[in-house]
Amino acid sequence: MDTYSAPLMTARDAAAHLQMPESTLDVWLADKRGDEPLVPSVAPERRGWPRVTFAGLIEAHVLRALRELDFKMDEIRSIAAIVRDEFRRPIRAGDSTHGPRWGQPELADKTLSTSTARRGFVKLSNSI
Repeated sequence: MDTYSAPLMTARDAAAHLQMPESTLDVWLADKRGDEPLVPSVAPERRGWPRVTFAGLIEAHVLRALRELDFKMDEIRSIAAIVRDEFRRPIRAGDSTHGPRWGQPELADKTLSTSTARRGFVKLSNSI
């Protein structure tokens, strides 16, 4: 099973599994601002059929955790862009150009501000 292109769940089932509102997941699956969606999905074969991939389910789980830590959506979009760039996660399901690039110093230029990173670490530490 290709974790990036094989549909696993409907948005409704994924939202129920993640214990989050379906409307929130729908926004993450298809960003209306014209940006890349935060959570990858595939076009369902028919209306109501699965469209959330395994990779999408994992990404939605991480996004939900960041929201619970009170990260703002702009911060989350920045984090997602950095992670996708560094790990070459497929921009569209079925793209096979994923895989990490190690030892690249330019990543330091892309990191979040120290205060944002520190705030996230403190929130994460306090939640454990």
